[in-house]
Amino acid sequence: MAETNELMKRRSDRRTRGSTVSVKIIIPMEPVGVNMYVRHTRSGRHYKTPEAISFEQIGAIACRGLAVSAKEYSVTINVYQGAKKKGDLDNFAKVVIDLLATNGVLLDKKGKRSTDAHVTELHMTKQRDRNNPRTEVFVVGL
Repeated sequence: MAETNELMKRRSDRRTRGSTVSVKIIIPMEPVGVNMYVRHTRSGRHYKTPEAISFEQIGAIACRGLAVSAKEYSVTINVYQGAKKKGDLDNFAKVVIDLLATNGVLLDKKGKRSTDAHVTELHMTKQRDRNNPRTEVFVVGL
């Protein structure tokens, strides 16, 4: 519970400039890469890994109450990896952008949920922070 309260304090920064709204979301863990997101059994069944479920749940808390209403979006994702962690930058993008769309951060001009297909700009960085692994996401309506 204390971790959730800390997350709620740090999670967002809203700024309004004219008709452009931007949000900053801080998820206190690294995203799971696409290759580690879903596993397959020998019988052909697919399931999400526990790490993927954890990222979705913590990400949903971080996204709660945040939205950008626009026709198109620019998304900047900064991944800060902990000690001895690996991951391809391009694999992180899909997971994070799907999280934004699923949790209603991306809205159209009428206030309805938008899809990740409306993200027209994507900027990403990957850095090392052994003491504070996290994912910072900036969404700007264009």
